[in-house]
Amino acid sequence: MKRIGFIVGMAIQNMWRHKGISFPLLVSLGFVFLLFGLFVLIYTNAQSVVEAASARVQVSLYLSHNANEKQVQNLKTKLTNDPRITSFNYISKKEASNLFKQSFQDPSLTVHLKENPLPASFDLSVVAALRTPQKIVWVIDDYKSLSGVEAIDYSAEWLEILHVTSRRLTSVGRYIGGWVAIAVMTVAVIVLRLHFNRRREETNVLELIGADNVFIKLPVLIEGATIGTLSTAVSLAALWGVYQVVLITFQRHGHPVPLSAQFLHTRVMLGMVASGCLLGAVGSISVLTRTR
Repeated sequence: MKRIGFIVGMAIQNMWRHKGISFPLLVSLGFVFLLFGLFVLIYTNAQSVVEAASARVQVSLYLSHNANEKQVQNLKTKLTNDPRITSFNYISKKEASNLFKQSFQDPSLTVHLKENPLPASFDLSVVAALRTPQKIVWVIDDYKSLSGVEAIDYSAEWLEILHVTSRRLTSVGRYIGGWVAIAVMTVAVIVLRLHFNRRREETNVLELIGADNVFIKLPVLIEGATIGTLSTAVSLAALWGVYQVVLITFQRHGHPVPLSAQFLHTRVMLGMVASGCLLGAVGSISVLTRTR
């Protein structure tokens, strides 16, 4: 246990002793990870915008004019017990008339009407898994033949646009994200190898004086993992600052900030930190395997 503590302390001392090259390395890697984090942030928020727009797509069940209270209650019970329905709102004929008058504040449109022509209706929201043009039809088919239902309407064209946009965004994101990730890993490993190659003479001297492999290689491995972890943490802090500046700029210029706007999820940030640690270790190992 004391030996492990000594080796970890030695790794930290090496970083501090070579701070002239360790600090620029940390900044360089931090910038590389910042670019990757920026891509992930833009991609996840673009997906969130599409998902938020899809969530606002509703299915409207229009009731027949002679629908009675029992039929309405049966529909409410079925909607309540249907796991595919996340929420619903019943709009009576009177409420529909009031909403129409609020939307079109022109008395001439309704003054000559002897009775209310607007039907009662239900506005439904379905679970995310069914918000596609193909799957939402399953819900519509189950309800259109029910007693009291006159017609069903939903934004088919808008839902199709959102579905296509989501699929294309996913495909493009995976393709570009894959290449960006490869570029980040390649640059990170190369930079780390350049850093530790400068220390080859030091490790060679330790070998000449009889130091064992654990004493020589483990501090370098720990140092590489530490640099990778710190650089990723620095990049996330910088990315958080950029995110806040963008939000403040939007608000300052009077632009509403989308409710779907969000920073990286905790799992994504932990994954980036773990990846930085792993890349740091791999970068050092690529040099250690060449050390005799």
